[in-house]
Amino acid sequence: MAEYLSDSGSMVYKENALAVLDDMGSMPRYQHVSVFQRLLPYLRGMLLLGLGKIDEATEQFELAIQLYGDTEAALSMMSAVANAGYPQHGLRLLQSAKEVYQRQTGQVLKRPRAVYDMEFQRLEAMLREDIGA
Repeated sequence: MAEYLSDSGSMVYKENALAVLDDMGSMPRYQHVSVFQRLLPYLRGMLLLGLGKIDEATEQFELAIQLYGDTEAALSMMSAVANAGYPQHGLRLLQSAKEVYQRQTGQVLKRPRAVYDMEFQRLEAMLREDIGA
């Protein structure tokens, strides 16, 4: 729902969805559900991105990246921000993704390290080019 609303929903729906998520996050029954706690900052980030609140969205995505601890998920969040027209914030999230990547073992990664190394270089170059353009 949050992903759909972040792309195409009205501002009112996005704000209401954000309020519902905040209410759920404060409920004791959800505070003990680890999957929800990891998902909450990601969903909040998507909605805030859709509302154009990029600084708040980036903070939520940084938290989500740390909680997920997964390189692929981190790169996906970075891409969402960069593709929304915020290369500077994308670069910030790329750094967070690199930190997660460096902590992950080879067995956990979905692709060989050499592929990620090249991808990080390519993405950084593209983002820096977009920032300079």
